[in-house]
Amino acid sequence: MTRKTFGELYAATRGGPIRYEGHDVHPAYEITTSAPIALDVGFVRASPTVRQALRVAVDGGTILVNGQQLRDVILWTDTAPPRQRLDVQPNGAQCRITVWNAWDDGGMQAWIGDCGMLIEPTSTGVRLRCSDGVGGPDFDDLVVELVTRGEQS
Repeated sequence: MTRKTFGELYAATRGGPIRYEGHDVHPAYEITTSAPIALDVGFVRASPTVRQALRVAVDGGTILVNGQQLRDVILWTDTAPPRQRLDVQPNGAQCRITVWNAWDDGGMQAWIGDCGMLIEPTSTGVRLRCSDGVGGPDFDDLVVELVTRGEQS
C-alpha cells in the first residue's frame, strides 16, 4: 500500500496539521494581529536543485515591502535579499497573515505532494523547515527564520 502524500492528508484534516514521524506537519503558518507588525524574513537554506519561495499573504490588511502595498508577496530565494522586512498594516479590527512555501517546477506550485512545514519556536520567533512537493519529505528544502516585531493577537 502506498503512503498518502501530505497534500492528500491535508484534505482529510481540512488544512489542519498532520502527524509524520512524530512531528506535526503544517501546510502553512498563521499569525493574527489587530496592530501593525513587522515580519523579518531570513533565508537560512534553500534546495540547490529546485527553486524555492516563501509566500506571505494577508487577509484584512496590507503588506508594505519595497515601497509597495500588497496583499500577497512571493519571495524567491534566488532573487530576494537574504533578509527582508515586511510591514503588515491591518485594515480593521483584525487581520490574518498566512505564510507558506512554494517552489518552481516549470510553474509555481504549493500545497501538493509532500509539501509542508515544521514550525519550530526560537528565542526570537519561529524557524520554518519546509518540504517542497518534489519527491519525498525533506524539511531542508527551504529553511526560514521568521521574527515578528509588534503585538500579535
